[in-house]
Amino acid sequence: MRTGIILGLCCILSAFAMGLEVDIYSDYAIIKDNWPEKIGEGTKVVQWQLPENIDLNSFVILSPEIEVLSRIEGKSSQLEGRLVHVSVSGGRLYKGILKSLGEELVLVDSENGNLVAIINKDHVTSIIPQEKVNFTKKLKLELLNQKKQELENLQVRYIASGISWNVIYSLELNDKKATLVGEYQIDNKTTNSYKDASVRLIAKTEPNYYPYGLRNEMALSTKGSFDMIQEPQMTQRAETAVYEIPRKIDIPSEARLRLDLLKEEDLKVERSYIMDDNRINVEIELSGIKQPLPQGEISIFDKGILASKQFLSSKPQSGKLKLNLGETLDIAGLRESLRHYKKGLNLVDEYRVTLKNNKEEEVTVQVKAFLPRSNSEVESKMPYRRISSNIVIFDVVVGSKEEVVFDYAVFYPEK
Repeated sequence: MRTGIILGLCCILSAFAMGLEVDIYSDYAIIKDNWPEKIGEGTKVVQWQLPENIDLNSFVILSPEIEVLSRIEGKSSQLEGRLVHVSVSGGRLYKGILKSLGEELVLVDSENGNLVAIINKDHVTSIIPQEKVNFTKKLKLELLNQKKQELENLQVRYIASGISWNVIYSLELNDKKATLVGEYQIDNKTTNSYKDASVRLIAKTEPNYYPYGLRNEMALSTKGSFDMIQEPQMTQRAETAVYEIPRKIDIPSEARLRLDLLKEEDLKVERSYIMDDNRINVEIELSGIKQPLPQGEISIFDKGILASKQFLSSKPQSGKLKLNLGETLDIAGLRESLRHYKKGLNLVDEYRVTLKNNKEEEVTVQVKAFLPRSNSEVESKMPYRRISSNIVIFDVVVGSKEEVVFDYAVFYPEK
């Protein structure tokens, strides 16, 4: 049996990666990579140190010629060479660079390198790093190459936490037209960079578990070279929207990367004013959107003024988008209960609605009336439409600077 030991493979994730593919979901990424490792015919033992954010349960070797005979997993930290505070029994505290971490701890001065202390580990009560420490996972594999020729690369796949993406939207409203701009941002909170990677952003509702051991490939190859960042191209598979960045990019460690996702111009805007209780809310409907919208945060500007900032859930490609801007201050509404009495076999509720429009233009207010029974009847001189068994809507036109008052009565069985 030939044995080869490879340590510090973290650098492979960045400097030596070839054919790196990164699928980023809402709170994790699935990485597929080719790691340089010469595997001759027969068996070989390899040992790797992998970053803490890699889920070893999801780690698989995809190379069809390789069979994994055994695997041993472990964990270690890189305390050596770091500035630490060491507390020992009796309450004494030592400060210095940790040079050795075995039966005895060796500390040296961080400025001049002089010996600070040699401490028996049995007397140590705590070791507190004074700078960031990277924890790593050890993976030892016994591999069998079933081909009669040497392999130079291993194709692997694993799930990595600490990588996510979301979208920041900005909507500019200008009377009956609007422009919707979206930027996607990739957050890499790990100490690992991903260089020259083919990246896809996956927009879907994810289960509460990682898809361990997936074998079906979802790769969309990215070919050609580009001189400038381009907008990702969107494809759809079943209920998933996949945004493929049309060039290979670098994802730096401990950083946020922001790039353009979409720009939808000349969208048609329709405003609705809806009275619910004594509040009149403004709703807008955008028409002409050409692609699905992943969930994200949207800032809505109305003629340059920030009108609303809210969370946008994922929207399928329907061409339309409805948003609630909240309560308007330009239109006042009041619903008053006038009388409640019995008439024959029915109970009767009478109401009065007063609307005042302080805008410079005429508006139509949709006044919602909720009915106590599904078989309730409504009487009013104001026209109405029934949208469900328990809701009717009065479409009330109110001129500029005008006030409109109307009454309605609701009849419903006592029992």
